[in-house]
Amino acid sequence: MRRSVLLPLLLLTCLAVPFGAFGQQDLTIGTGSVSGLMSTTVDVTMTTTAPTQGFVLAVGYDTSKISITSFDPSAAVLAAPAELVASSNFDATGGATLGVVLDSNSPFAGQTLAAGTTVIAHLNIMPDLVVAAPETVALTLTDGTFGSPTLDNIIVQGGLSLGAGSIDLNDGSVDLEVPPPDSLTIVGGDISVGETACAQIVLDNMSGDVQGIVLAIEHDPGLILKSINTGAATAGAEFVVDTILNGSNGGTLGIVMDFNPPFLGQTIPMGSGNHVADFCYCCVSHPVDDGDPLTDDATTHSLTFVDGVLGSPPLDNVIVLVGLSLGTIQNNGEMRCLPAPLEDTCFSCGALDSEGNLETNCLQGEPGETVEVCFFWKDATDNVAAFQLGICWDNTTDFSVCNDPCFDISGTILEAVGAEFVNCSVDNANGDMIVGILLDFLPPFDRQTVPPTADWLKIGSVSFCLDPATPCGSQNNITFCDTADGLGNVPTHNLVTVWREVPEGSGNYILTDVQGFPTVGCCIEVNPERRFVRGNCNNDPQNKVTITDAATVLAVQFQGVPVGCLDACDVNDDGKINLADAVYLLNYLFKSGPPHNSPAPPSPFPTQGTDTTVDDPSGFHAELDCVDGRDPCAGP
Repeated sequence: MRRSVLLPLLLLTCLAVPFGAFGQQDLTIGTGSVSGLMSTTVDVTMTTTAPTQGFVLAVGYDTSKISITSFDPSAAVLAAPAELVASSNFDATGGATLGVVLDSNSPFAGQTLAAGTTVIAHLNIMPDLVVAAPETVALTLTDGTFGSPTLDNIIVQGGLSLGAGSIDLNDGSVDLEVPPPDSLTIVGGDISVGETACAQIVLDNMSGDVQGIVLAIEHDPGLILKSINTGAATAGAEFVVDTILNGSNGGTLGIVMDFNPPFLGQTIPMGSGNHVADFCYCCVSHPVDDGDPLTDDATTHSLTFVDGVLGSPPLDNVIVLVGLSLGTIQNNGEMRCLPAPLEDTCFSCGALDSEGNLETNCLQGEPGETVEVCFFWKDATDNVAAFQLGICWDNTTDFSVCNDPCFDISGTILEAVGAEFVNCSVDNANGDMIVGILLDFLPPFDRQTVPPTADWLKIGSVSFCLDPATPCGSQNNITFCDTADGLGNVPTHNLVTVWREVPEGSGNYILTDVQGFPTVGCCIEVNPERRFVRGNCNNDPQNKVTITDAATVLAVQFQGVPVGCLDACDVNDDGKINLADAVYLLNYLFKSGPPHNSPAPPSPFPTQGTDTTVDDPSGFHAELDCVDGRDPCAGP
């Protein structure tokens, strides 16, 4: 509270008042309750025996449990009208003050509050945590502690101030209640042959209004994630990042409801059954209908919320309330693949792990390096006689195919069975290539094929050379496309040629083209390492921390955008990078002043320095990387 604003009241406090001169009167803080992280209001009332010309309130509270977001005069006080109102928040020391003078300006009409009991102020309170058991937080009328000079709780009557000894000070409280548990639920569905179907993600958020949400959902290898979309409750979100990670059998989604100016505070309202997202899938293969209408031939595939598994860095399923990330109850679901014809071919690229699963669909490299991208195929039912691939990439400036042959089948199933024709054509200028493979091209034409397989098998590799001048953070997305023509002018569709028995059981076979099946693309990323200023996630050379850094934090989490120092993106220094870091930084940038007083990022900030904290004292998670001095993208 500024001294000049309350000077009329402070002068009055110097006047002595005999005990009992005005009769016993009081100031009383009421009680309130709040569930989760919702806000609540507690009233302050005054009981007097004479007209009141002004008052001062000074309230203390436990800052580890609650925050007072504002201390406001009541409608009755404003209507008097009150001509001087001064409110201050001392959240760092756990206090808030409010001073009111009814008649401080000319023509000095002498307005007062009538004797009696009147609500004179409102304490607007926000919990700082979700409690596991009910708690009561005291709200105390505290003299001589808050303000400069420090203030006492007083009532002004007849030009004299009445304080302790002349009035009763009655403290209040706010009860922190345990909210019903928040939960995320996957509501699955059925996938028909050749179709895509969506699982709805439903949020029950009874802790409060949700500012943002992160989803990380793993699917079993029988499904392919095709798209991720917002739901009805998140349709107006201003920041949405979806990442399809079929190489890791999963996908992630990050949402911030209010990300752009003028920051109007959009949220997912507190409630149950909020439809927040759709994860849409197709089936790798469909089961065979056995013809018996009494049996269910559909196959069931699980959808599972996973924490610390998907994304780079790995993401947790959380909701964000008032800048804090909270976990929820997780109710998993499933999708069913309905019976289908035997068209279960699939192409993919990336890298396999030691067990033959797609380990990653995004490979890493540094400027000037050569990165080998492997291509895979599986089909559990067909003998394949030929492959035809169209491959496109979106960065033609810094990435180029540089191996000879351009599609290398060394060490693959194709080499093992003796493919007799392999040809490819590369157009680096336009970013595409075509590949043709025949298993049986030479006499004696004995129907050479690749046998059926339910596992991913490598069919070839392509080496991409990264230009030495490739900017750090560059990404090259590689997809299977039906528009590629290499150095020719005939678009090449992705297909396989299989032997089929027609009709079934006849012993007569024909060659049939199969196309339109699922494909899983991949990418190459260029990642640097460097030292940091906390919050400078986008490596601004002048070490500026701006809203761009908040956007970069989110891009790192949900799009895999590379940065040189993950620790710089850990804005709240809790050892994890998640949605809370972006919200923390936005709060600092736009709510650092009263009444919010959001804190600055922890050290090292605002200048460069070393991290003095351990990211995970338990040792369960690795330290966030940041290597001082070495930066492979900075040059000598």
